[in-house]
Amino acid sequence: LFLNAGMRVDANSTFGDDVQVEAYPKFGASYILSDEVFFQQALGAFVNTLKLRFAYGQTGKFPEPFRH
Repeated sequence: LFLNAGMRVDANSTFGDDVQVEAYPKFGASYILSDEVFFQQALGAFVNTLKLRFAYGQTGKFPEPFRH
């Protein structure tokens, strides 16, 4: 079982000083099912490697440009 977690922080000043810092989390997990004995006995002759993977993350949008 492999787990990972992270955080991306964006603060783009391209559109002015009023842009707030935004934090976007990400999480993931993967499991190599084909390493299990029951898998090797049942499907090992047909499938060499099988990994299950889950990932979740958030992202943001560019801020609206300021109008003059």
